[in-house]
This record gives sequence, C-alpha cells and structure tokens, in this order.
Amino acid sequence: LIELVDSGKQHKFGQDKRDNLSRSCRQCQYLFACNGECPKNRFTKTKDGDRNGNYLCSGYKAFFAHSDRPMRIMADLLRKGHHADGIMKILKDSEARTQAGPHRQI
Repeated sequence: LIELVDSGKQHKFGQDKRDNLSRSCRQCQYLFACNGECPKNRFTKTKDGDRNGNYLCSGYKAFFAHSDRPMRIMADLLRKGHHADGIMKILKDSEARTQAGPHRQI
C-alpha cells in the first residue's frame, strides 16, 4: 500500500485534482472539507462558466452549511476533554429554547 500511495501516478492524480479545480471551487468556503470532490463528478458548468463544476456541489454545500454549527460544537467539546456525544443534549436544549420562544420559560 505504501508503494501505491507514494507512486508517481498517485502524486500526479492528486496534483491534477488540485490544479483542475474550477474558480468557484477554489473560492468556496467548504473546499477544506471536500477538496473539490472526485474529478469524475466534475462535468457541469459553474456559475462562472467553468466547465469542470462538480455535479454534487449544491448537495455538499447544503450538507456542510447544515452541519457546520454542530461540528464546531463537537470540536469544542473534544478540545475541552468532553465526549462528542454531548452535542445531542446541547442541540436538544437549544431546540427546546427555540420552540419555547423568547417569553416562555421551560
């Protein structure tokens, strides 16, 4: 496996993957998470007119936007030495406060 990972073909694949990103990918706030995703899915036209837009981009963006806050909370919990599953109580409490509204107490 080490030979495969460290092969010239693998390095070229990684460089090509990075070098062939569309302009919108390079400017995307979620690039750190998807890295442009798989090149086989880069066949749509972007809003900028680039031809190598990722077919799954809008779904990834929706997922990353939805999961951003919980992931940051979990990372903070882990940094503080807590278990990541503490997120469940935090989100449940947050949802209860939201449903109760600003004037009601639970």
